[in-house]
Amino acid sequence: MGHCFSPGNGQGGVLKLDTEDFDSVKEVPADGNFLTDVEYAEFLITPAMPPSYVTSTVNPVLNNWVVFDHQTTSWIVERKDVFIVKSANGKYAKLQFENFLNESDQSGFITLKYVYLKDGGTTF
Repeated sequence: MGHCFSPGNGQGGVLKLDTEDFDSVKEVPADGNFLTDVEYAEFLITPAMPPSYVTSTVNPVLNNWVVFDHQTTSWIVERKDVFIVKSANGKYAKLQFENFLNESDQSGFITLKYVYLKDGGTTF
């Protein structure tokens, strides 16, 4: 039995729009520059020397949707930008991160809204 999907590395991507108005985004921009993931080396804090590094991938567009507030020591969504995500199979979704906190103000609980165009169209 084969895989039910094809990973399609480098065929998808993310586009950040210049708006926080989710409902105003009606179509996928025809001239959008969708950025793909890039390799990212991260330093691991360990008691062993020399230090260890791991390599993973990160999308530069989605890498900063949440920021750490040093005064409140919590993660916050400063701007609720709207993003268009293009999947490896060419389908689109628009999404907006709304919160990173739960009702008790604990971080790590993502609230977002999205619309997925499962028919392969470009109109939301």
